[in-house]
Amino acid sequence: MKRLISTLGVILVVISLSFFLTSCADNPVGFSTGKPGIVNRDGQVKLLKWNDAFKQELLAKKGFAGKWVFPDNDATVGGKKTYNNSVYIPAGAVSEPTYVTVEVLGGDYAAVEFNPSMTFNKNVTITLSYAGVDLGGGSPYDLKPVWYNPETGNWEYVNSPVTVDTKKQTISFQTNHFSRYGWSW
Repeated sequence: MKRLISTLGVILVVISLSFFLTSCADNPVGFSTGKPGIVNRDGQVKLLKWNDAFKQELLAKKGFAGKWVFPDNDATVGGKKTYNNSVYIPAGAVSEPTYVTVEVLGGDYAAVEFNPSMTFNKNVTITLSYAGVDLGGGSPYDLKPVWYNPETGNWEYVNSPVTVDTKKQTISFQTNHFSRYGWSW
């Protein structure tokens, strides 16, 4: 039994590491190719930053969660372990068992990575917490979620209605794909 648990642990570490190293393949870890301030056809996307207190908290406790998602079941990945960033995946959104991860990325710029990079059979709901984002006095109702497009190397606005929950300090939207997501104005 101990050997089985040990083997499963090693497999999960290898899978998680492979997702981490291959996600958004142009730039798996940092932001050197996901440049804040990239100009797109709608204007300029300026990726917001984490506030100083949250950056320190991320250094002490990394925000990460992973879970197997199965085709016939609804699932939520993330939540408390990921500082209230999560994804809700309805039944039928995946065709086969899929290990899904949510990782709050450290550094200056506020972003959350959802893996594996994939397109779903139906929309999933992503919830991003703005509690650690430096809003600079701006209103959460003006926040616009953005995603990193590895094909263009640009941050692009999410093309979906956004729901703001000021009590939970979150924004939610639907999408059919995973990527790296952040906040902009």
